[in-house]
Amino acid sequence: MRRYKYLREFQTISIETVAFSLISLAIITQLADAYTQEKLSNVQFSVVAKIGVQEAKNKDEEPYQLASILSIDCDTAGNLYVLDYKDVCVKVFDQSGRFMRRMFKSGQGPEELLNPYRLILNRFVNRLFVVQEHGFQMKEFEPTGAFCKSYGLPEQIFYDARFMDENRLLYISRNQKREATLKIFNIKTLKVEKEFAVINIPEMSQGLQKLLIRNDVLWTCPGDKMELKGYDLKSGNELHSFRIPEKYRASELIKGSNWQAVKIYNFGQAFMIDSQLFVLVIKQDFPPPRTDWPTEPKKRLVDLYCLENNDLQKIHGFPKTEFFLDYHTTWRNRLIISSSGYDLFPQIWILQLQVQKKAEKRESER
Repeated sequence: MRRYKYLREFQTISIETVAFSLISLAIITQLADAYTQEKLSNVQFSVVAKIGVQEAKNKDEEPYQLASILSIDCDTAGNLYVLDYKDVCVKVFDQSGRFMRRMFKSGQGPEELLNPYRLILNRFVNRLFVVQEHGFQMKEFEPTGAFCKSYGLPEQIFYDARFMDENRLLYISRNQKREATLKIFNIKTLKVEKEFAVINIPEMSQGLQKLLIRNDVLWTCPGDKMELKGYDLKSGNELHSFRIPEKYRASELIKGSNWQAVKIYNFGQAFMIDSQLFVLVIKQDFPPPRTDWPTEPKKRLVDLYCLENNDLQKIHGFPKTEFFLDYHTTWRNRLIISSSGYDLFPQIWILQLQVQKKAEKRESER
């Protein structure tokens, strides 16, 4: 919408001039209301690349055989950095899915990893960070793999984490009451600067929660609550709350003789493409529980919603996947997803979303 302001402020203004200005301002406001606004009309999906083979048939295919995908992130050029937990390495693929190089190996040396869990690219400084030692330590590297520095973390960082700027890391934590919280950790001062957004959710559902930061606002779907929330990162206050229009089914804790697991029936993950906020919704069904081991999902459905006019609206046509879908990151108009531990072999999909919008008149002019 255009902004209008007075060009000059006069020392003396007549009553007639003031009246004329008020009338003109009213006319301008009415015309502004008649302007059209862009509304999402269609989203088209295409698969740019699929990375991953069940079994490498030759040396050329070996880099594409992945053992366990835990974390993926993109640099500013769209190159994918893939953390393979079981193989204890980071594999780099270009934006078309072609293998580029492999970095690191298991060990305690400067350019080695020990029990790595999460990979985070800080695009503000073009550095690669790997959370290791089961989430209690973090290493900083150049994108080439050259070691920079190690950080002792204030607590275990086990779930999603994103850099807000060159020094501040936003991550998901648990407080003493075992509630989910969000914390901001400064890697320069090694201090937690803020804690906010305390939510009571099942502990194991935290691993599904993703963090999206845009214009000092954090967007996230806490645990399995089927809600989209927006928080002001400066104050920590909740700004927005939208219910995902799906039937909610609460998670169930199941226990065996020497194990326990959580059946998660539904959850959402927020991401943004072309300044459009989306929520990826995954729904699962389970067969009757086994007595010796947790039961795997028998059916998985994926839906996509977009936020428009303070409402979440369903988008049709999302590609069907045979695997348990896990969202990782975005680059430009691309969405990076992967399979997870439920599937026969790990694979990565690079999806391209073409967001089409149309101009529509405001409700007041219809």
